[in-house]
Amino acid sequence: MNPATSIEFEKIRLEVIKEGMVSLGWDRKFAITLRITNQNNQTIPVILRAEYISVSKGLLDGGCEMSPRMQSGEKLLSDSFVDVKISFDGIKKSVVSDGDRMKLYIPQVASLLLRRDNSQWYFVEYIDIRIRNYEIKGKIEQFEGIEERLGIAFQNFSVSVKDEHSFELYVETLITDEDRCKDSPKIPLQLVVYDYDNNVIHTQGLNLYNNGYSIFQVLIFTVSISDCLLSNISKIRIFPSI
Repeated sequence: MNPATSIEFEKIRLEVIKEGMVSLGWDRKFAITLRITNQNNQTIPVILRAEYISVSKGLLDGGCEMSPRMQSGEKLLSDSFVDVKISFDGIKKSVVSDGDRMKLYIPQVASLLLRRDNSQWYFVEYIDIRIRNYEIKGKIEQFEGIEERLGIAFQNFSVSVKDEHSFELYVETLITDEDRCKDSPKIPLQLVVYDYDNNVIHTQGLNLYNNGYSIFQVLIFTVSISDCLLSNISKIRIFPSI
């Protein structure tokens, strides 16, 4: 993308207003001020996270302070804006230099990169990180042969993405042959998640209890993969592991 001092996506506009000394609480600190404008026709919550990569100090491990506190979410009315002051521990006006970068992260929406050139901050990268329910659902693989041998069937998978690291998978289970199932009061199920290098990045087990009464059940796998984005998932296999 061409460097610019503002960017628009999902009817949200981000604009760099200024850098300099501002009042944050009782302190005067060096901060970068961004204006976030909601161009939607409805109220939206916005969560913003940021980190600073200094030419002289590298990636800062210190904390980031915002006013208002966008880390927990700020509700913006339709056609309204908020000016967010962002300061970082270890960054003073004398330290800021051209070549410094700032990463902005809006959960479930986008990842952005700003770079400072000629004493001005520019947006130089935008990545859409939204993962939709159908994208995860389309990666599910099942083994009908194993299910048929045990007298059960998996059907009607449903997915609810929570964020770019976690989702819930709903599976309808049906006992199709009670005679085959009668000797298996508990059928262990296994869910395995792979990345695009075919590495296993997550495994999870769940039991299907066959009590002789519940022919139809809905099971829920709650999946959280902290060190991998859902966009890196290549396939999700679910099968009886008996």
